[in-house]
Amino acid sequence: PLWGYYADKGNGVCLVFDKLKLLSCLNSQFADFKHSREIGYKDKFSRALFPNGKSLSVVSHYIKNNIESIFFTKSSEWQCEQEFRLLTYSKKEEYLNFGESLLSVILCLPKIERWKESEEYKMLKRIVGEIPILHYTTSFGENILNDEDDKKLYPIPGIDWDVDTDRDY
Repeated sequence: PLWGYYADKGNGVCLVFDKLKLLSCLNSQFADFKHSREIGYKDKFSRALFPNGKSLSVVSHYIKNNIESIFFTKSSEWQCEQEFRLLTYSKKEEYLNFGESLLSVILCLPKIERWKESEEYKMLKRIVGEIPILHYTTSFGENILNDEDDKKLYPIPGIDWDVDTDRDY
């Protein structure tokens, strides 16, 4: 469902990172006020984040004391995301150099059959170089993930993920 919520009519790009390498990049580049953890999901979730009409110093103090509820909590309706967030603070614009933590890019172009001929694929290939670009599609309720040689990576033939959830793959 994430493609439907966040992407443009199912069109989009998903970046796949090695979590430990990405956290290492975060730790080496940002000295203070950094946090990283899985999101907690609650049935009763308030969207009220900041005290109204307060000074910047009061708001900053409030944020530091309420990081968990502001940045790492979401409504339980989003629990299927299994989201993990990185958070840091800076007084100037900065970018995370994620180095070699990017493992692959997933491209979803549901209306384009020959996806490797698309401008989106060609542009991504120039940007990411040797990093694999995978192709995600959904058809008649089946989610499919193929590599650049159109080899099916998901679903794995012979495995029912709804039944075999306790198995290690």
